[in-house]
Amino acid sequence: IVVGSIPVALIGLPFADFFEEVFSSPRAAAAFLLLTAVLLVLGERALSGRKTIAEMTWTDTLIIGLFQTIALFPGVSRSGSTIVGGLSRGLDRPTAARFSFLLGIPAILGAGLQAILAIFTATSTEFSTAVYIVAFLAAALSGYACIHWLLTWVKNHTLYGFAIYVALFSIVFLLISFLGG
Repeated sequence: IVVGSIPVALIGLPFADFFEEVFSSPRAAAAFLLLTAVLLVLGERALSGRKTIAEMTWTDTLIIGLFQTIALFPGVSRSGSTIVGGLSRGLDRPTAARFSFLLGIPAILGAGLQAILAIFTATSTEFSTAVYIVAFLAAALSGYACIHWLLTWVKNHTLYGFAIYVALFSIVFLLISFLGG
């Protein structure tokens, strides 16, 4: 997990503001969401193997970590890109998904810590600490439920359904943004 987190730490920490400033428009996020759909299709088409997490090499972990850096672009799914990275390194879907969520722990905790520090160092806050605690617990519980569902789902289903959903959402949003202003 540490090795897989190195790329996002080296690229994400120093360039986070750049990615947010340059690519934070709704249209950019929708376009990058379309990239997520393409990645999912390519990942599904990759020859997935039977490699276990215990059989992964440092190179496998580092390459999957590089896939995680793609998610620095708004709209690109972190879990989607790392699952695709795992598939490209010979993991099957359930193992790639499991490793993706393990690899996400440091990145998500780091981003969460930055957000918490920003909240508590702000000069004024509109909400009490209790509101933030309740929001954190709700996010943690719903996140756990979604991860559990996805890990169960990928055992018997391909990623094509997610790719179609993400592509349609992206295309609809792009059309609305270009036609509606």
